[in-house]
Amino acid sequence: MRIQPPLCLRRDIFLRDLQGSGESCESCEVFCSAQVARLTDEVEQLTEFGMATELERLDVGGTVFSTTRSTLTKRDKGSVLALLISRSCREKRSVMPRSAPAATFIDRDGTHFRHVLNWLRDGVVTPELDRTTYHELRREAEYYELPGLVEAIKVLLVSKCEEEDTAKPEMRRLDVIKCLQFGNVRMRGVDLSGQNLSKLDLSGVDFSHCRLINTNFEKSNLQDANFTESEATGANFKEANLKACKFAGASMIGAGLSGANLAEANLDNAKLEKVDLSIATLGKASLCMANLSSADLKFADFTNANLSGSDLRSALLHKTVLNYANLSGADLRSADLSTANFQNADLSGAQLSGPQLLGAILDGAHLSKASAKKKSTRKKASVVDREKESVRSMQALIELGNDTMPIEC
Repeated sequence: MRIQPPLCLRRDIFLRDLQGSGESCESCEVFCSAQVARLTDEVEQLTEFGMATELERLDVGGTVFSTTRSTLTKRDKGSVLALLISRSCREKRSVMPRSAPAATFIDRDGTHFRHVLNWLRDGVVTPELDRTTYHELRREAEYYELPGLVEAIKVLLVSKCEEEDTAKPEMRRLDVIKCLQFGNVRMRGVDLSGQNLSKLDLSGVDFSHCRLINTNFEKSNLQDANFTESEATGANFKEANLKACKFAGASMIGAGLSGANLAEANLDNAKLEKVDLSIATLGKASLCMANLSSADLKFADFTNANLSGSDLRSALLHKTVLNYANLSGADLRSADLSTANFQNADLSGAQLSGPQLLGAILDGAHLSKASAKKKSTRKKASVVDREKESVRSMQALIELGNDTMPIEC
């Protein structure tokens, strides 16, 4: 006849206890009939309230927690909790009331013990706790000698620090206002991401190499400010005064500049993909080699602006004013130029096609060597015909202008 150990005990502990009593057994699984007769009653009783003896009640600093013996031992069998349960196991079997287990007192603060139990059950640390709580929980994990929990908390603390360093700006609006009182303000390299700096007088402030992601400068006076090499992705400069500002090499992808005054500003080599420059004023601004691909330039004023070598592919230039603008060598492929004003503009060497200019104002425009790039020397007849038609269209448009030079394609 086989005897199964009661649910409340590990099998090896159960068999060890039997052998320690001085009675012998032929194997770890089969017992002699004399042993069976003596133990039958005990096994039946343990089976009857097996669930009760499997439960463990812990009084941690006055707060009682109920859990199971397997939970307390499955993560680390050498932990304080596992050893505590192992030592008291046989004692509780003999003296514990049948109805419910007695609570074992632990002289620790029970505030964070539920997080310890949750980790023992699931192997996962409770997310979204603050840094102070994580530090307190780590002290508890060290006391209970749970190295797995200690390491998990350390990883979360490092991640938490990185998130906070990224999310929190180094200065806030009030800090900036206080600095403005001293004049000659230099914010070089400071993180002001996400801050509201709208409607402030920030003229002449040095923002070079600053982190200005999604910062709000709407309607601020930023005349002569320096944004060289700054990271201003998604920043809001709507209706701001940016006259004579320096944006050379700045990253302003997706920034809002509608209605802004950028007259005489330097945006050389700036990354301006998908920016909103509608209704903006950029008279005499320098945008040499700037990336304005897919930018919204509707109704913007680029009079006398320098856009030489700039990337304007797929840009929207609906009724954009480019009088006397320098667009030599600019890439205007796929850009909407149909209603743009290119009076007296320099388009020499620009990459565009005749049909793009249909409807555009080209009086006095200089279109020498303006052409679409040829991708191969051998082309099908239909492609050649389309190119010839484009050339004829462009030549017809040039004849309408004043003082133009012939096209070379």
